[in-house]
Amino acid sequence: MEALVRKIINAQDGEEFCLRCLKEIYARYSPEHCFVAEYDLIKNVATTRVYLADGTQATNMAYELRGSPCEKVINDNMMCSFSQGIQQRFPEDVALRELNAESYIGIPLQARNGQIVGVLALLYSCHLDTSQFDNDWLLTLGFLIGNSLLQERLTNRNDKLLQQFDRSEQITDTSSWTWRVQENQFYCSQNLGRMFQLGTLQNLSFDDFFRHHVFKRDDQFQDFLDKATSDIGISRLVVRREDCIAGMQLEISCSKSFDSLGQL
Repeated sequence: MEALVRKIINAQDGEEFCLRCLKEIYARYSPEHCFVAEYDLIKNVATTRVYLADGTQATNMAYELRGSPCEKVINDNMMCSFSQGIQQRFPEDVALRELNAESYIGIPLQARNGQIVGVLALLYSCHLDTSQFDNDWLLTLGFLIGNSLLQERLTNRNDKLLQQFDRSEQITDTSSWTWRVQENQFYCSQNLGRMFQLGTLQNLSFDDFFRHHVFKRDDQFQDFLDKATSDIGISRLVVRREDCIAGMQLEISCSKSFDSLGQL
């Protein structure tokens, strides 16, 4: 398993990660069909992320969960094995007939938080001796894939939220920034960069931004800095157009958080 982890940990994205896992499964167990599928429980369908047919990557497919062995995997939240007669056991599953499946092994893709995000399935056209399979190895693989898919979902969700947030700032002509005082790390939204025509936002510091893009006079900056670092929870400051380097009238609001020692 350590060798497998070393091999797949350098995958560039979720699809490559899944593909490397399936290649390892094919090298060990040679399933005629093997795929990683994600569940959509609202639509009650599963869609393959990566699908191998005889060890070769094939076109992805979607299939109904209802009446399928994959539905049993998610409902039971456990590995399910059928050594023969899989089509007779699940007569509603059209995909099993199309793939000429006789036996099936399904592993839940369970993330660290316990959420089931999909299934890892191995299908054969012959009777199967399920005792030849290392269940712990397959379950561990399912855990690794499940965590990878969940992390990808969270990343995509965060990217979407950031896009929505950026759009709302553009509409309302606002921007946002964060200053981690103890580490002296400064972060700002994309719209702040657009408003002040900053170009790159890398290596931009709190001092650089407010001294060179906002306040014309140093005493104005010092007054703002005193308010921003005071123990008052929320500070507000209006910068008049004639006092702003960028020629804009600004209203700056600062909300603050303190650690258990009272440090900003």
